Amino acid sequence: MSALPQPHASTSKSAVMGNPQLGPEPVFAYPTPTPEQVEEELPPGFEGDLVPLGPMLDRVVRRGYGELRGLAESTLPSISDRQKPQPIIQYARTTRQSILKYLAVLRWKAQVDVPIYAALNGNAAGTSPARTNGTGHPAASFPTPHSNNGSSDSPDVAAITGYGGNGKGKGRAMDDVIRGKITDAKRIEVFMGHQNAQHSAAVEHLRHTSKVVDGLRMRNPDLLTAMSVLSLGTYPRLPTELIDTFTPKPLLTNRLLLTTLRKLNRHIRFRLKCVDYVPSDLVILEIKDGRVYLQGEGGEWRAELTIINFGHALRGADGGEEQGRWWLTGVEWGWREKEEKGVDDPGGKGNNSTTRRRLDGEERKAVLDLANMEILPPRPVPDGGVGIGTGSGVPDLKAETVSGGEKKRVDAPLVRIHNFLQHLSLTYQLEVLHTQAMVLANGKWRGQLAVEMDRGKKVLTLRYWLRPRPPAPPPPPQSGPRRPAPPVPDSRTPLVGGILRIALLEDSKKRNEAESLLAEVGAGAEGIVPAERLLRMRLGVKWELGEIGEAPGGATADGWKVGNELNSAGLEIDPSQLSIADILTEATREHAVHLTRSHCAPLLTSARIGIFPNNPPTLVDTHAETSTRPLSMRVPLPGRQRSTAILVGISALTGLIEIEDEGAVPIGMEDRGKRAKMACGSVNEGKTRLGDDIGRLITAIITENIEGQMRALGHTPTRRLPLRSQDMAKADLHPASSIFLPLPNSANHHLVTRITGSGVVFEVLQLVKVQAENGAGWKLGIGERVGIDRGLIIAGAGVSGEAVLPQDKEGSAFELEEKHLRDVFIYSNALVAQSIIESQLKSRHIPYTLCLPSRAGPGAPKSRSPLAGLIPTFTVRSAYLLMARQTGARAEAGEVAMPRVWIQVGGWWKGGKCSAVTVVQLRHRPSTPTSGPSGSSATGTSATTKSDGITFDQASSVVKFHADDLDNCVKGFLEQWERLSKVIIVAGTVNKLNKLPLFKDVRMLSFDLRTATLEYAPGYLCEITYDSGTDGYVVSFGRTGPADAAAAGRAVQGVEENGAGEAVNPHEAMKGLLSWELNELVEGQKDVGVRFIGLLRATLPFLLESAPPGPQLVILSVRRYRLIWDIQSTRRFGVEFTLLPNNQSWVISDAAASPMNGVEADGRCGPLEEIRGFPDVVGSLWESLRGASEKKEVAALGGEAGEETKPDMRSGGGGSEMTAMKLDQGGSLWISGESGVVRDAIKGMVGGVGDILGDGK
Repeated sequence: MSALPQPHASTSKSAVMGNPQLGPEPVFAYPTPTPEQVEEELPPGFEGDLVPLGPMLDRVVRRGYGELRGLAESTLPSISDRQKPQPIIQYARTTRQSILKYLAVLRWKAQVDVPIYAALNGNAAGTSPARTNGTGHPAASFPTPHSNNGSSDSPDVAAITGYGGNGKGKGRAMDDVIRGKITDAKRIEVFMGHQNAQHSAAVEHLRHTSKVVDGLRMRNPDLLTAMSVLSLGTYPRLPTELIDTFTPKPLLTNRLLLTTLRKLNRHIRFRLKCVDYVPSDLVILEIKDGRVYLQGEGGEWRAELTIINFGHALRGADGGEEQGRWWLTGVEWGWREKEEKGVDDPGGKGNNSTTRRRLDGEERKAVLDLANMEILPPRPVPDGGVGIGTGSGVPDLKAETVSGGEKKRVDAPLVRIHNFLQHLSLTYQLEVLHTQAMVLANGKWRGQLAVEMDRGKKVLTLRYWLRPRPPAPPPPPQSGPRRPAPPVPDSRTPLVGGILRIALLEDSKKRNEAESLLAEVGAGAEGIVPAERLLRMRLGVKWELGEIGEAPGGATADGWKVGNELNSAGLEIDPSQLSIADILTEATREHAVHLTRSHCAPLLTSARIGIFPNNPPTLVDTHAETSTRPLSMRVPLPGRQRSTAILVGISALTGLIEIEDEGAVPIGMEDRGKRAKMACGSVNEGKTRLGDDIGRLITAIITENIEGQMRALGHTPTRRLPLRSQDMAKADLHPASSIFLPLPNSANHHLVTRITGSGVVFEVLQLVKVQAENGAGWKLGIGERVGIDRGLIIAGAGVSGEAVLPQDKEGSAFELEEKHLRDVFIYSNALVAQSIIESQLKSRHIPYTLCLPSRAGPGAPKSRSPLAGLIPTFTVRSAYLLMARQTGARAEAGEVAMPRVWIQVGGWWKGGKCSAVTVVQLRHRPSTPTSGPSGSSATGTSATTKSDGITFDQASSVVKFHADDLDNCVKGFLEQWERLSKVIIVAGTVNKLNKLPLFKDVRMLSFDLRTATLEYAPGYLCEITYDSGTDGYVVSFGRTGPADAAAAGRAVQGVEENGAGEAVNPHEAMKGLLSWELNELVEGQKDVGVRFIGLLRATLPFLLESAPPGPQLVILSVRRYRLIWDIQSTRRFGVEFTLLPNNQSWVISDAAASPMNGVEADGRCGPLEEIRGFPDVVGSLWESLRGASEKKEVAALGGEAGEETKPDMRSGGGGSEMTAMKLDQGGSLWISGESGVVRDAIKGMVGGVGDILGDGK
């Protein structure tokens, strides 16, 4: 083989040379082929024998990795360290052997051809051309040795292909295939094998020829033969069968052909009418072109027959002569296979196809040969065939129909060909059905269809709805004589739902007289009967009920019992549309309909499933295109958005119960579909009953719908409680039918929604701590359970609490609108709040009464919600709730409230944590002025004020206590009431003082729970505030303006203004001392209001007169005051004014002298000097006060001054009321606390002392 590229064709001639082994003689010379010719004669390489090495390498690597992983994860960890080397060495050995084998194959691979399909001279960009090996896979990128360089070394591929490292092609011509040694050797091996086969064939042929030649003998020469050959040039005495084949026949002309065909047509018509018996099922379509066209009954097949040996007399089967015999020339099938698409196979496919499929090829030759050689040749007729009549077995001819009485039995080739073609057509149809059944068994009906074909008996058996047969139970032990055990079916034989058998059957249906007469008329010659019986065959279907196809409970209605043959009238096979799928579907759907009715009939009247009285479960038909269930029971389901249902039926494909939830179609409802599938599996396995599973599905769907509504409202429902499963089961609380919704008011209370047979039931459940059964520790248990009347909430309730459920609403017992669900939650939450308040009142032994709000009147609820009339209010007597035995406060605090106190649930309409509102109405309404006070510290009279969750309406004197902590609402109210009672006592005291003559001008101006504002003198205000931090009172003072006082019709005493021109109350400067004094009075004495208001009213004139300008005022206490004179900044003098405890009189004395009662002089004002002549000032002041008092008395009596009157012991020596009295031998002065007296005394004292100190005395 040359190393140069070999051309595909060579025009060089072979050189003639002698054979060196046989010598130089020309007879032994032979042409010597050129190398090009030898290359052409070698066969091409067989690329199909080559396989890619990539999968082999991938398999070697994966196998090594898999064994290594199994060694590291499974083998080595489970054995000891001493045994670990052995599996490691074994792994290394096997892996090394695999790699060495692959290396050997890789080296062989380097010796095969490498075809190059891409152009190598156009790679200017430096990209490598696509190279593949003989199998179409990419060639190896490493260099391989080839036969064209004659070296086993691996040359540089770049040097061969012209692709250097710089990516520039050299542009030279290359071979399309780089030849390899292995490929060349393979080609030579194939060539030599073919040559050896030719040599072996030649030797065998020579051996056969030598054997034949040995038997040949030349004929002995005779005179007659010699004369014929010499005279005629041939031998005319040879047999005709020897020379007929080699004798040329005269050519037929067109006229001769037409004449022959006409004669043949007439002869065929004659044979059919007068000679042959034509069966009645054989339809003669036409006779033309020397053929008769016949059709079988139903048009399932057509045949073309002619007569051979026409015009020649032949010896018949009965010894007589006949004119030719019948010959089959063609067959067409008229049946169709029902398919949407495909090609004709036998009989063609497609429902609208009008073409018939003709037999051709080997199939046609086999059928025609069998018919012409075995079926149509004449057969001998048995003797004694006279007067057979009906006893001959021919059902379509009668002996009475022919006059003469006797009939002749004749050969009937047309009957035989009819029987043959009819049988062949039905056999083909059966095979087509078998093929379709096998396709179904391996496709749509996989695992549910078993196909068997008995070709000997021509029976196709289909077993549908296959189930594995459970193992047979062991036989019970026999104590008596051993009896033969009944036959046990093979466990490998599956259980079936039904059996369909399609077989070739002979139609036993007898014809009526009209059909028999027509058949006799068309039978051809009269007075003859066929020697063969006409077989009217068809494909029949038998349907038998299987072991698992029986209805539940052993129902045998309409013959549906195991082993019975069912009515198969609807399973007729249509030859024009052959479809085993239609037959199987029709049978299984009818079977599924029967089982569906048997399973679902008891459920149609079940109260557990029929939850809608106006829309009960019904049986509905379904189309085969949309569902495998021909009949389904539709169970309506509740749904707010769309109407859904559960469909239950038997699948015609599997024979199993199918449960479909229509609501599982939308996205996000996959759990409903899975739940339905689980129910299907449970029912089909016999673990549960169908009715129970459907009931559970309905319950789960209703529960899921309500749970979804709760989540849409923003709640977080749950299906379990922190309880043991057995405890929940005892309480009839199951996670599948119960929803637990925590209530905001209490962590231990839950709204329970249960789905029962009568509808959706709501109740409030409380969890309590109970002791464990073993006595060790505590656990949660179920406490009080309160049912909720759903109808009461939906319809609303009045005073009587009656409600009416809407009866015309479909499914109202199992459907709930979101607004009603929200109302149920709100109402349940309010009930929990009510129970919490109720438990607190019970724990304190406080009697109470629950009452619902009235429909109309001031107590009617303002909300339009139907729940407003359902939330009760607690009514408690204030004597039990506010008295000292409950609160520890003063009895006066309870007296200021009305006899009843109301406790309401607040904020229930929000659906969150509720609050408690305690309503207390005060007995006394504050007497507020028509215009509000004005001043530096006066409080405004707003309609309502709030303080610490307490609201007070001054217009109605109603106090509302708002408690956010519902668990401690009663305790919190009592604590707030105890603090509030301090201020309420002030209001009550002022109202009492206002009724006394001495304090009739004292009025309560405002009251806002923390501060009581009162007017203790015309134009002078006092604000008393309770400070809960110090648990005491804080007093502040203010003034009403002159305009306000004038509007009130009162005079303002000594209006004092500050620097800004505002009216100032002089008590404001000593509010700290007054606050301390008030708290002291509250703690230790009674009549606090009289004493404190009397103190304010007694000190007010003094403070007004001692206001600047004048001596400096020093307040020592609420009852002691000093007026200080500073002379020349070195000397200080003072006069002390002391208010006696009865708040009705004052004592005036020198501040430097010893005070009364023997107490030492007070030095808080610094060193004071005695006022010289102070007794004289006292005397003159006493005289002036006495004279003024007498003048007032005389003026009151109507007399004149200086007249003698009756002396009065209370006066200073006269008959008038005593207003002043000297003490300490004239060193001190006692005066009454009247406003005018005090003012005159202060004026006289200031003037007298001023005169003394001003004169320098």
